[in-house]
Amino acid sequence: MRGPVGSLGSPEGEEAYERCEGGGLTLLVHREALAEAEVPGVLRFHFGAFGWCEARLTEREVEMSGASGEHPDEQPAWLADVARLRELRPRHLLFLCVANSARSQMAEGIARALAPAGVCVSSAGSAPASVRPQAVQVLAELGIDISSHRSKAIAEIEAESVDAVITLCAEEVCPVFLGRAARVHWGLPDPAAAPGGEAEALRAFRAVRDELRRRLQPLFAAWPVGSDERRS
Repeated sequence: MRGPVGSLGSPEGEEAYERCEGGGLTLLVHREALAEAEVPGVLRFHFGAFGWCEARLTEREVEMSGASGEHPDEQPAWLADVARLRELRPRHLLFLCVANSARSQMAEGIARALAPAGVCVSSAGSAPASVRPQAVQVLAELGIDISSHRSKAIAEIEAESVDAVITLCAEEVCPVFLGRAARVHWGLPDPAAAPGGEAEALRAFRAVRDELRRRLQPLFAAWPVGSDERRS
């Protein structure tokens, strides 16, 4: 296999590479390297003075973040969470935060769009309010419609049906889920609490949306065979 990263105009040719833009760089990332990455669709590599970079395969293109300053041996904790959840293959995945108005609603919408048939995705909160219009708007930008969603209390979720719970609260006290599900914590800032006007609020919502998509895409990429079977 050729090297994982090539430059535009490389004499090797571009047919085996995906164009990758982001972080001030435009590179070509080898399709085989993306497919064989430890987490499918997420490739971390060192690129000269830019340091450690990350390429992520989406449905239509490769997106890349700039230098992270992290060595691959110091991978973000969420990558381990993704690997654990892929091994578990949950049939029912629940996202929790406090108000069930922004983070968990966006997570539910993105996960539903990515999850294979047979996987149930839901969200709830310890003090449900109402779905933020900014959450609806920024997901609509991705072609995901959550306009019919409503905020739900944890008590509305059948605890015994849930296989995995992802809590998303950061500054607040996270809700407690009493079921026996596997638990993962991804602390993300509440975009509804971002200072400033509407433009700043939308930027905050898009940032959280993009981070959720960054984590959920490799979770559901090349979902293991037999994902429709509950594991003991």
